[in-house]
Amino acid sequence: MRPVYMISGGITKFAKAHQDKDFRLMVKEAYDYALRDMPRFSKDMIDGAVGSYFSDHFTRQLKAASMV
Repeated sequence: MRPVYMISGGITKFAKAHQDKDFRLMVKEAYDYALRDMPRFSKDMIDGAVGSYFSDHFTRQLKAASMV
């Protein structure tokens, strides 16, 4: 099998803080949406993942990795 890379990006609607969602839930939603876009792709096909997060000052935490 040859290596395949999936790149996905998204944006959360800019609004005041989401009281019903924390950062971890937003990351999970983004992951689920990316998998939904690839219907023949399954979780056991993933060898690794890299996440990047910008604007963490909106959640008053400048360390996204510590929030996941």
